[in-house]
Amino acid sequence: MKQILFILFFGFSLTIYSQSYNEYISMGNNKMVKQDYEGAKIVFTKAIELEPKSASAYFFRAGAKLGSMDRAGKLKDYDKAIELDPTNALYYLSRGLYYYDNFEKRCIDLKKASELGNDTATKLLKSMCK
Repeated sequence: MKQILFILFFGFSLTIYSQSYNEYISMGNNKMVKQDYEGAKIVFTKAIELEPKSASAYFFRAGAKLGSMDRAGKLKDYDKAIELDPTNALYYLSRGLYYYDNFEKRCIDLKKASELGNDTATKLLKSMCK
């Protein structure tokens, strides 16, 4: 009986945990739409605290840092998103665009995004990295 209660409690806890993470992501996206970048950073940080291996949460927080002009923090979040999910072309594309002032790094990331199938990256690679 104790084992059944433990399993039910554990399963219920995980459900609450996931819903809270999803709620934070949703709230963060709503704040982004309203251009409340500081609020979005706070909410995405809470999502990261709940699920520190969520590449998308780091990616979303990087977007919030664009609005607040936190360039160093933005790069760290892009790097972490890529570390956690190195097959996501959008992460490479976004970091490549972040490197507007570094031709070599920009082109490396655009090339990787293109290799991963991102058509926008392919077009930008052709026009920006000749």
